[in-house]
Amino acid sequence: MHSCGLAIETGYYIDPLTKCTSNRRLRMTKCTGLCTTTNQNEKSCCKPVEPKRRFFRMTCANGFTYRQSLDFFKQCTCSSIAC
Repeated sequence: MHSCGLAIETGYYIDPLTKCTSNRRLRMTKCTGLCTTTNQNEKSCCKPVEPKRRFFRMTCANGFTYRQSLDFFKQCTCSSIAC
């Protein structure tokens, strides 16, 4: 039984390293859940299907701006490739 699924959150992205914030609200996606396999030696992970890189502007408290990117996707699936 697989419980791999897509979680969507809409809001401003805050860079964990710089603490700067995106200039606009973003649709942020991530894969959540577990994947089970019939073979004990095989590992399977919940992964995005066809991720697309999106670019947006970030603004820091001191006024500095820079370009940032995140992967966005519409679907997740269980995959044994590169867990």
